[in-house]
Amino acid sequence: DYKDWSSWDNDYYDYDYRNFSRGKWSKSKQYRSGSSWTEKEELETLDIKETVASSSAPAQATVNGVMIYVVDGVPIVSVGKGTDFESNAAPLLQAILQAHSKAECLYENCDKLPEAKRIAKAAKERKIVSSRSEVSFVRPRGSESPMAGGLQGKRSLMLALVFALSKQRSCFDRCVTFLRAYSLDEDFKRLMADS
Repeated sequence: DYKDWSSWDNDYYDYDYRNFSRGKWSKSKQYRSGSSWTEKEELETLDIKETVASSSAPAQATVNGVMIYVVDGVPIVSVGKGTDFESNAAPLLQAILQAHSKAECLYENCDKLPEAKRIAKAAKERKIVSSRSEVSFVRPRGSESPMAGGLQGKRSLMLALVFALSKQRSCFDRCVTFLRAYSLDEDFKRLMADS
């Protein structure tokens, strides 16, 4: 069997180490320059990343494609593409805030705040991210707290904000009520208890 690996010079695949428990290879946004990617390198990279993940990564909660890291009380969320939580992130944020406007209008970016920079630095030191630019932070629009971080764009930010807001009992109850219709309420409770 002949396989053409020539395209990997310009477009290689990387192990999704933030979701290493799911064991998934995905296209990387970064590119290797001047060298080809071999199967041996794949295995070596996988072994290295699993070692790093098991030895130095902070404690996290992982349920149903969602991984939550907590850094100094701030949840940082990674959510798998196409998972139930990812597809329900926007309506869940609307439900928890009892708002009918677009979910994107319910929060604001706060990456430039000193506290967000400090949390991003701590996330890099704990090997949650490899650079500070991989994590973004938001807070509810018009409010100074709580802050939450996401690793994959809007849906992870929305979900992170949901987890941050759910520390309040009334918000937690609204989340559970909303998620019960999708049979995700027990998964949500486990994520909250473990994070």
